[in-house]
Amino acid sequence: MLTLSASSILNYAKCPYSFYLYKTTEREEKPQTKATATGRAFHRVVEFILNGMSFKEALGEILIDDITADVQELKMFYSVYEEELERLKDEGVLATEKYFELDIDGVIISGYIDIITSFRRLIEMKTTRQQIQTPKPSHIFQVSLYRLTDDADSYELHYISPAQLVKIPVKPYPSSLVLSIVKQVKTLVDTLEYPPLGLVNGYCQYCLYKSLCTYYQKVEV
Repeated sequence: MLTLSASSILNYAKCPYSFYLYKTTEREEKPQTKATATGRAFHRVVEFILNGMSFKEALGEILIDDITADVQELKMFYSVYEEELERLKDEGVLATEKYFELDIDGVIISGYIDIITSFRRLIEMKTTRQQIQTPKPSHIFQVSLYRLTDDADSYELHYISPAQLVKIPVKPYPSSLVLSIVKQVKTLVDTLEYPPLGLVNGYCQYCLYKSLCTYYQKVEV
């Protein structure tokens, strides 16, 4: 049985060899940048706040387990998102960080949906240091996967930078397209061939696994 997350499917699309390294690296050894750690920590902060904690209390909980997150950046993200959090509280929240699993022809798709409101809005949050004005196709694909398990009334991407919040309503891709992509990835993974396409498409500089990648090391020499 093959288990995939939305991010691992996207990782395969960017570079099959990076996907291979992800699947064969022990969880405790998986590399993580400070930006990634901070983004994950902010998701937990939002979850705690929407479940009744203050920001100070939520931050305290985070720092017990994760000392790698950038505290100052967390504070900036919160400052930008604070008003939206109050709106969400007023609207009502059905679920935060909702875990799901889908079985698609023997492929288990798993993940966490950031926020589902009482008005059936499904929200995916993205922390970023960039100024984003249009949604990234990979992020729309994530939301499209989520629709297979939670058919909300509307879908939004929230891009949270230290300077601003950009909320973008999105239309998910057709479910038939999403299902076909998942099945195609399974077919390719079954071949046990993982070409290092990141070398071709420029993904290497963003890859968390480049220090483990023998192909990248040869380029660096």
